[in-house]
Amino acid sequence: MTDRVPTYPGRVKMIPVEGEVNTYDMQRADSPVEEGTPLNKASLLQDATAVLAGLDNTAVPNDVFAKILTHLLKLQAVVIPGAGWTGTEAPYTQTVNVPYVSADETEQGVFIAPAGASMAEWNRIQALAKEQQTNALLFEAQEKTMEDLTVYVLIQEVL
Repeated sequence: MTDRVPTYPGRVKMIPVEGEVNTYDMQRADSPVEEGTPLNKASLLQDATAVLAGLDNTAVPNDVFAKILTHLLKLQAVVIPGAGWTGTEAPYTQTVNVPYVSADETEQGVFIAPAGASMAEWNRIQALAKEQQTNALLFEAQEKTMEDLTVYVLIQEVL
């Protein structure tokens, strides 16, 4: 996309409209050195691009930007309370609230990584994220711990 580069910025020619008093048509008279890319729907947001974003041909650029921004990566630290493990034998489980997680695994990628301070204990109890739920994750471990574990949850939405 290129800008219009006028020799005489803002200059227009006023052409009287025949049969109408004090009514004129305006015509650019800026003598451009560069015409520039026309400002129209095709140059701002093509229909094919809107469709890629799951929108229709009435979408405006801001609709696509909003769609993209709501699907960016979300990273959050989540604490798995040591006292929250349930079960009388392995595997022990607990459900932890994690905003933005969808129960439908096809809607997003969810990636879990223990924080550095929790990594040794996470590995010792052989913990893992077992299941996505609406705004929650089900964790499973082969041993119980009373230590609170911090994990980072990275959520990547699918457009």
